Amino acid sequence: MKAEPALAQITRLAILFASVLLVACSNDGPVGAGEKAPPDPPPPADDGSLEVTTSTLGRDTDPDGYTVAVDNGTGQPIGANETVTILSLFPGSHQVALTDLATPCAAVGDNPRTVMIPADGGVAITFDIICQASLMDQIAFWSISDGGSSEIHVANQNGSEPLQLTRHPASDTEPGVSPDGRQILFVTTRDGNSEIYVMNANGSGVLNLTNDPAVDFRPRWSPDGTKIAFTSDRDSPMAALDIFVMNADGSNPVNLTADPANDTAATWSPDGTKIAFTSNRTGDFEIFVMNADGTNPLNLSNDPGRSNFGPAWSPDGSRIAFTSNPGATVGTGGDDEIFVMNTDGSSLVNLTNHTADDFWPSWSTDGSRIAFTSGRTGDLEVFVMNADGSGPANLSNSTGTADFAGFPQAWSP
Repeated sequence: MKAEPALAQITRLAILFASVLLVACSNDGPVGAGEKAPPDPPPPADDGSLEVTTSTLGRDTDPDGYTVAVDNGTGQPIGANETVTILSLFPGSHQVALTDLATPCAAVGDNPRTVMIPADGGVAITFDIICQASLMDQIAFWSISDGGSSEIHVANQNGSEPLQLTRHPASDTEPGVSPDGRQILFVTTRDGNSEIYVMNANGSGVLNLTNDPAVDFRPRWSPDGTKIAFTSDRDSPMAALDIFVMNADGSNPVNLTADPANDTAATWSPDGTKIAFTSNRTGDFEIFVMNADGTNPLNLSNDPGRSNFGPAWSPDGSRIAFTSNPGATVGTGGDDEIFVMNTDGSSLVNLTNHTADDFWPSWSTDGSRIAFTSGRTGDLEVFVMNADGSGPANLSNSTGTADFAGFPQAWSP
């Protein structure tokens, strides 16, 4: 047999090597000719659904309704008080947004909000919307439900049509209505400590005014709405409380009292020239009054052995309502009562005279009525009485919650 030429041997080896590679690739790599590729995994089922309901309250309801959209997709219209169902949603997390809200309208709580769609069912959510540019003939209060946080509410002056303005896991308390009814001051722990915030009458536009690591609370609008008096311990190494005044935007806070005693719960006279407040600089808590710049403090109640707290100036400037307790501290079960006196401390009258605790008075804008907090039903409730103490009526009338009147600026124009 003749030997193959060298070139022929090289060619034969190359063909054999290529055949081996082709077999290897057909076993572990790309599909060979005539073989079927394995099927792609099926997409997740898109049979989840979302039921969205809108519930709108307030005087300025938008007749055009709103738009609801999922994951920034195409929105669909939804009325002011309507339910729509969105179909064919994949299981998992989705963002739901309510848009096209008119200027006086705002959604309470998170918007957009996150929902989890289960693999074999649906979810229902409700957007509560408040539509009002300003408060009118309403009372602000805060409510604490069993196991829940404190939230700010408003209701008509007869207790009807209550509206919840805040929905936050932090504590929101001490609402104060601005003189024009368009804004509400409140105290909150949303930043981890007690701060003074402001929001619009529909709960939108929430803004931190104090933004200080100290404790800031008891905010009070000046009669013209340009300034806010409040209580803080920011200037005291011993954590004593002082009365401060700042501009309505939170700028330029000034300490008016700067006393080693505790000074708190300020309220302006209707003409803005004086500030009444609570102080224990005599050893007992008493009602004091000073000029609006902090000068010339004067003890008005001068009632040793009692605790006198939380003054509220009548709209005509002639009287001051306040809480009085025979013990050392208001709210300790020593029979809080609401008293009224002239602005010079004379003509003291007990308005409530009840065995339950009655405290934190707030005058109506026309001076004819006083809102207050009372425990006379067994729960803490918001009551309203005539300015002479007659005709007390339960305004909040709730069960299982504690309701507190905003003081001393609970009433809207």
